[in-house]
Amino acid sequence: MTEIFDRQALLERVEGNEELLEELVHIFLDYTPRQLQKLRQALEVGDASGLQGQAHSLKGAAASISAEAVRQVAGQLEISGKNRDLEEAQLLLEALIQEFARFQEVLER
Repeated sequence: MTEIFDRQALLERVEGNEELLEELVHIFLDYTPRQLQKLRQALEVGDASGLQGQAHSLKGAAASISAEAVRQVAGQLEISGKNRDLEEAQLLLEALIQEFARFQEVLER
């Protein structure tokens, strides 16, 4: 099972700077709902290339803060967009929304 959030990896990436870690996580928490909305909109209009691009952006953002489960599903969604498989993309978007919710839950602990 993919780890939801690798806090230690992010802490190492920011050289132990807790304040920077918190700021990066806050930015991700603010950014992701907007990205999810853009993904939803791309799906609604059948924009596979837009879906691919938005998923790629979210995958990169998730990787940068070690939100591993979000990164993994966003990567799968990116591939679905590339393959123009919008039916699979719909399922993956729902999974991505769930993984983001799980990420938020982990942070609240």
